[in-house]
Amino acid sequence: MKCTLAKGIDNISGKVGGVLYKTFKRRDGKKETRVYLLPKRKDGSYGYERKKPASKNEIAARSTFAAVRLRVANLTEKERHEYALQMHRDKNKFNGKLYATLNGYIMARFYAEIKDGVNVE
Repeated sequence: MKCTLAKGIDNISGKVGGVLYKTFKRRDGKKETRVYLLPKRKDGSYGYERKKPASKNEIAARSTFAAVRLRVANLTEKERHEYALQMHRDKNKFNGKLYATLNGYIMARFYAEIKDGVNVE
């Protein structure tokens, strides 16, 4: 359902309790905020429950992401600095893609290493 925001609030997006707020930009350029009431889960939290179990590919993607994030989290300051120098030297590009953050650049390198089985350092 549509809602009108209080004066001084331009937009709001996110979940508060069992209510989800989303602000959209319409085709005519105006902003519109909608409110959705979320169902209560069995564990007492709010949100939609998954109907089908995760596929093998999805589980594999999640575990790869977890491994990459753990590796990024365990980098020393010296290693981070080395990657920052490499990123600067490569003009923020890796495999033809431009990265805005050092974290994204490092993750892309680690994903490539896992995918290709090659050490990209």
